[in-house]
Amino acid sequence: MTKLKLSKFTQYSLIGWTILMIIFWLSIAKGNLFKPIPLHFTFHFTNIFGYLWVRFILLAAYVIFSIVPWRNIVILPSLPVLGSIVLAILTVIPIIMTGNLVGIILDICAVIAHIVFAYYALLTSIQIIHNVQYHWRGNYFLSWLVTVGIKLKTNWLPLVGSALIYSVINIILEAK
Repeated sequence: MTKLKLSKFTQYSLIGWTILMIIFWLSIAKGNLFKPIPLHFTFHFTNIFGYLWVRFILLAAYVIFSIVPWRNIVILPSLPVLGSIVLAILTVIPIIMTGNLVGIILDICAVIAHIVFAYYALLTSIQIIHNVQYHWRGNYFLSWLVTVGIKLKTNWLPLVGSALIYSVINIILEAK
């Protein structure tokens, strides 16, 4: 997290939100958290575009929020992402209850890919804000566009890789 260089306010806000999301999802799950989820291994290639589209929208949200030259703005796109990460982590428990080793490994890999994507999307957004804030000359919007291109080129491999891994695992691992 030191690479992100988040302010104390942002760190405490994200930690507080994560705790609230844990409480929220646990209250919704109630007794269903410890019931095994039957898994079906399928492969519908057409579904991959839906998962990739969601990743693209998520990255676009981080990039769009980075146009505001204030680092704490990254809280806004991070709140739903943290909620989905907490939910993904909590869904590992019912899958562990199935005892299906392949399903457990795939689900844990999907959660890790989800976390990696969220981390690099947040890192890209903060790097854009930082670079534009301290290195812009003349036209702010033009400096922002150039910086977006540079930072997306810098972080494209972990972003695309984690998005593909997450998408492929989710089209293979289907809970019914």
